[in-house]
Amino acid sequence: MARIAVLEQFSGRNMGDTASLDVIMSEILEMDPSAKFDVYSVLNPNVRLHFPERHSVIRRVDMMPWNLSVNFLGLPVLLNLPRCDWVLIRGGVFFDKKLWDPTFSYLFNYRFVLPYAKMLGKPVVLYGVGVGPLNTDMGRSMMRRVGRCVSIMTTRDQDSLDLARSLGVCPPQMALAADPALRMKPAPASRAKELCTKYEVDMSKPLIGVNVNSFVDFMVQKGKASMNVSSFVSIMAKVLDRLIENLDINAVLVPTDVEGKIFEQIRSAVRNRQRVHYIPKENHLPGEIASVIGLFDLFIGMRMHSLIFSSVANTPMIGIVYNKKVASFFKELDMPDAVISFNNFTEDSVYQKITDVWYKRDTYKQRLIQGVKKLADREQVTSELVRKVIYG
Repeated sequence: MARIAVLEQFSGRNMGDTASLDVIMSEILEMDPSAKFDVYSVLNPNVRLHFPERHSVIRRVDMMPWNLSVNFLGLPVLLNLPRCDWVLIRGGVFFDKKLWDPTFSYLFNYRFVLPYAKMLGKPVVLYGVGVGPLNTDMGRSMMRRVGRCVSIMTTRDQDSLDLARSLGVCPPQMALAADPALRMKPAPASRAKELCTKYEVDMSKPLIGVNVNSFVDFMVQKGKASMNVSSFVSIMAKVLDRLIENLDINAVLVPTDVEGKIFEQIRSAVRNRQRVHYIPKENHLPGEIASVIGLFDLFIGMRMHSLIFSSVANTPMIGIVYNKKVASFFKELDMPDAVISFNNFTEDSVYQKITDVWYKRDTYKQRLIQGVKKLADREQVTSELVRKVIYG
């Protein structure tokens, strides 16, 4: 029986994290049915709620101040890592924003934790990760140091792989894969219709789903856009009004993380408020939200995993590029034209892009289906390497 240390700040708030980790655990359990997972977490999430089918193989390792820990730096990692057989890291966590904040920066934490894992002789697997942006010399240096501790590294996109290699990161096994969440299973369509009925979504008209986040001030690269949350909310509200009035659609706001405030702001700013619906993520599984997105005629997404949910549901979509990982994902899908950039984020330009895709949505759907199949097949590269190196 292998015990795997899953080194992430699992909180249960981000549905993309839950979906991705659930797929990874299922892939590992296929090759090792007796595997157990130590999931490092913050905010004391209810594991049974987020992983109803796998909670029996999960042990939560809390990293709170009363556990004598600041993120990964403390007693929980120090005492528990020696008991594991190997270390697993997933997600787009290798960037240098707020690099010196140990409560935020994964890279800063891994700079100390992974050499400890290597000293203990524990193989480290980076499982379909994202790398970048790395805009500072120190961030790039930390990434190189982390890379020297890794046994297997797969990335979810070519841009991440190219960046890692350009920095001299070259673990013994390194390959291009894809985001594990691309192999998630949406819930049945009947469940999606139940949720739409529960939240009083009017399905008598075509539906456009919308997911945004509040990182506009924080993540949009300076010099590329003059944008803040209030101007972003204003533009999105005006665009939704035009879509409702000109295309005769209803809009559905769908969060995948704890961001209710910005959704409330957009809904309050829309004139046609009665035609803008809201489906909360609380008490729902990722597969249920993906299934709801599957009922939409078009999806406009900002968060990376909301776009992955749309992908697995085969719903044509447009990505708002607040971070390079969104552009990279659409490039991997061979759909680089289906994005909205903050370089020219105006009411007219956003509305024009959405209507362009709307009238060609059947074509975009076929392109999406082809791209998702390619990436879902490629995602299995990581589990094949784990089978060969860890269990070989």
